[in-house]
Amino acid sequence: MRNLLEQMRQIGSRKGREKFGRFRIEGIRLVERALRAGVSLDSVIVGETFAACDAGREHALLAEIKQGDMPFNVVDDADIRDLLGGRKLGDIVAAVPFLNTDSLRELSTPASANLFMGIVNVVEPGNVGAIIRTAHGLGAAAVLTCGVSDPYHPKAARTAMGSLFRIPVLQFATAHAMLNALHENNIKTAATVSQGGILLPDFQTKGEKFAVLLGNEFMGLSAEISNQATHRITIPMLDTIDSFSVSAAAAIVLYALKH
Repeated sequence: MRNLLEQMRQIGSRKGREKFGRFRIEGIRLVERALRAGVSLDSVIVGETFAACDAGREHALLAEIKQGDMPFNVVDDADIRDLLGGRKLGDIVAAVPFLNTDSLRELSTPASANLFMGIVNVVEPGNVGAIIRTAHGLGAAAVLTCGVSDPYHPKAARTAMGSLFRIPVLQFATAHAMLNALHENNIKTAATVSQGGILLPDFQTKGEKFAVLLGNEFMGLSAEISNQATHRITIPMLDTIDSFSVSAAAAIVLYALKH
C-alpha cells in the first residue's frame, strides 16, 4: 500500500508522470467525469470514511469502479487527505494512463476540424487546464501543448474539469516542433500578440484550418515564434491595460473565430 501511495505522490510531478506513464486525477467529480468519458482507471485509492459510505455519490462511484473491475485500495483518511493537500474534493484519487490520441494528420483530416489551440510555454497548470476546457467548450478540434505547458499536471486536470478526457491533446517538446507539425498539415497559424496584429474583429479565416497560438503569462509569444506564424492577431482593448490573462484571451479569440 505504501508503494501505491508513493507512486501517487510521484506522479504529481512531471518527472514521476514520465517515469510511470500515468497521471493523477483527484476527487469525486473528476473521477465521475473520467468514467463517463469511458476512461479506464489504472488504480484507485479511497479513504476509509469514503469506502464506508453506503449511500450517495461516494457509494455509487465506488460501485461503478468495482463493477468495471478497476483495482482500488482503501487507505487511512489521513494519508489520502495528505495526498490531496487539504483540497476538499472527496477522498478519492486515481491514476490514469496517458491518453492515447490520433496524430495531428488524422485529427485535421475531417473538414469540420478547422480550429486548433496551441499553448506555448504556459507556466501555470491552472491556465493550461482552463484553456483546455475553453477549447473543448468552443468546439476546437484539438489542443497542442509544448515546452513547460503540462496538461497532465494535477492542477491542470482539476481545472479542465473533465475536458481533458473529451478533446484530443497533443504534446510537443518545443514550439518549433509544434509549428512544423502544423505547417506540414496545412494548418495556418494565428499568433496572438498584445499589439501590432490584425484586430480580431477584422480577422477572417475564410474557412481555412487555423491554429491559435498563445504564449506564456509573462512574456507572451517570442518574436521568433510569432514571426513564423501565418498571421498575427490582436484583441482590441483599452490603452490603460497591456494584455488579457492567457485563459481569457483563449476564450475571446476562440469564440470570435467560431462565430
